[in-house]
Amino acid sequence: MRRNAIATVLTLAIAAVAAGGAFSLLHVVRAERLAYADARRLCLLRAWDDVHQRETFDLPLAAFVAVAPGARSFERLAAYRYWSAALGDGREGRVQAYRVTADTFPLLGVAPLAGRTLEARDCEPGAEKVAVIGHGLWLRRFGGAADAVGRTLTLDGEPHRVVGVMPQSFEFPADAFKGELWTPLAFDAKDALADPQASGSVVAIGRLRSGRSPASAEAELRRALERRATEDPATFAALCVRVVPLADIAGAPLRPAIGSLLALLREPTA
Repeated sequence: MRRNAIATVLTLAIAAVAAGGAFSLLHVVRAERLAYADARRLCLLRAWDDVHQRETFDLPLAAFVAVAPGARSFERLAAYRYWSAALGDGREGRVQAYRVTADTFPLLGVAPLAGRTLEARDCEPGAEKVAVIGHGLWLRRFGGAADAVGRTLTLDGEPHRVVGVMPQSFEFPADAFKGELWTPLAFDAKDALADPQASGSVVAIGRLRSGRSPASAEAELRRALERRATEDPATFAALCVRVVPLADIAGAPLRPAIGSLLALLREPTA
């Protein structure tokens, strides 16, 4: 059912672009309007297939795991994955949620309005299920109550404790699929590398170190993937990463949002 709905959205979106309209799923206008700290240093990491000469918006989780520890051109790297979560008993509708790595909020540099953001401990195996909620969901679900932090939301039948509320100006991701809620993206790095096909894809973002360029960061990631290809050519031999400043996608056309939808279609099932 979910795949059918996504296919419908894709069909309508592509038709709108073909008609020559100014249709765009991205709401990014200028990077400085995103309310992120020093947004000019934020970049997307897009996968590039050298064999088929094709770019995709998402990156294999195994590739993210492989390059993140040694990516010295970046202060931080983070990854996220879309999740359409049923709220409450299912009769309350769904929320646009994202599973995100612990570095996501520090990378963006936006403090919560109340409570805290996600931390490394939240992504550990067996950790309590927690969530950070957006300003709109806070108003809609809790009426803007000061005691929302610490209360519980049921998502897909599982209770999650609210640990933080983000300010009204916060948008992430900054496209038509803006998040209303964020939970930890937990994974085992060894498992992801051992079985890349099963681990699915993520959208990866990074914050460049001061003085580093997207081109130098891209070259560093290329070298890291080439080294990894000697161990796993099936996954990494044709894979490159393009580092694209978030500012360069301002007002960009439909393709990145379609990429997000395709990443959702490839999300591994439980």
